[in-house]
Amino acid sequence: MLAMSEPLSELSLEAVWAGLLSQRPSRIRRVWAHLAPPERSSVLAHLRQMLDSEGWQPAQREAARSALEALAAPGEDGPARA
Repeated sequence: MLAMSEPLSELSLEAVWAGLLSQRPSRIRRVWAHLAPPERSSVLAHLRQMLDSEGWQPAQREAARSALEALAAPGEDGPARA
């Protein structure tokens, strides 16, 4: 589980992606809020690639779709931007 009290630099890449692909909008937005703009751009590109490219399992595609929906919808942190 992602410990949001830790600075992002100390979080593992695995923990960040676990949060982003958790299918829990509040958790997705919480992780997103800790990313720098260049990281956000990379994350959005990768999530879109997961939807559009072959080789991803249906559950992975659904997790990517959920993340993109959570980031596109206004939430507690407002609309997500890259």
